[in-house]
Amino acid sequence: LKYFLKKYYKLVEELKAAGGLWEDPEFPPSVLSLTYEEELPQDVTWIRASEFHERACFMENGVSKSDIMQGELGDCWFWASVATIAHCRQLIERVIPPGQYISEKGPYFGVFQFRFWQFGNWVEVLVDDYLPTRNRGLIYARSENTNEFWPSLLEKAFAKLHGCYKAIEGGWTVDALTDLTGGVGEMYKCCDYKDQQEELYNQLVTATRKHAFIACGTGKSQVNDGSSEKQEGLIAGHAYSITAVKKLTTPRGRVPLVQILNPWGSGKSIEWTGDWSDVSPLWDEIPVWTRESFGFSRKDDGEFWMRFDDFCERFANVTILTLGPDFNGDGGADTGYLQEVKGQWVTGINAGGCRNNMAKY
Repeated sequence: LKYFLKKYYKLVEELKAAGGLWEDPEFPPSVLSLTYEEELPQDVTWIRASEFHERACFMENGVSKSDIMQGELGDCWFWASVATIAHCRQLIERVIPPGQYISEKGPYFGVFQFRFWQFGNWVEVLVDDYLPTRNRGLIYARSENTNEFWPSLLEKAFAKLHGCYKAIEGGWTVDALTDLTGGVGEMYKCCDYKDQQEELYNQLVTATRKHAFIACGTGKSQVNDGSSEKQEGLIAGHAYSITAVKKLTTPRGRVPLVQILNPWGSGKSIEWTGDWSDVSPLWDEIPVWTRESFGFSRKDDGEFWMRFDDFCERFANVTILTLGPDFNGDGGADTGYLQEVKGQWVTGINAGGCRNNMAKY
């Protein structure tokens, strides 16, 4: 931590002496930071966050899962993971160090600091406040609050860590959760529990009680053509965050439910529309105080409830992450021993690229 602060404040001192706002030479406001493909994004203009809004701020009232609105980039795997840990202040402040601001609290230099877990260590990433726009609208992630910019700048830092924005399109929540926490994640395939749904549900209940982090994803086959079209409000090949696991007492017995958040954010009407969804008449049979205890609302906020058997039929996988190894699969961190073996990717020997470039993968 002291090393990170030293590096950050050294840059700030240099900017104080030089004057003006920082422009990151390692991740410039150019097409090189957007993509590695030959087909270039059109009509992109880079604008500083500090020039975007007259009341621009880095963060307003802390980080909330409801702040997040995914943009044009297909990085739902990252945003579902951010939403999953958003309630944990200690983890968020490790990734997004507190005390950062945009111009409203004194001298401003346009530099922001973030940290990610990579190869067994916390890595610092510094970015400037240039953001890609089209027609003065943010292309990629943004906040529900139009004057708040922490989601846009966090995404930029994650893109810089991986080389460009295009490089973080498509991925697994188990990897993003590890990048954000340094924890140990495990992915479970729903099809493996086809005849043992209660076992998987109990595992999720225990995991939530032990404060594990849970995400999930739909399969590409949810829609016949493999696209991201809606099917009963669910998106094919999309990552979500699981925010609660509870059983609901109804006139017909106890019903196992899961609460799910779509990182696309509010106002897009992309929510489950079946039983126990926000539009389901089944909630009308439930007393008001019970609905309130479940946090039920009919708002188009990207968060919704599903019956667990419906979930297992429509989702492909569940990821459970703990801050330590979970040997017995109960969702809690266990004591273990770690032995590390360091290696490296060498061009022409064992470096095969990433799956975004299938010609070299």
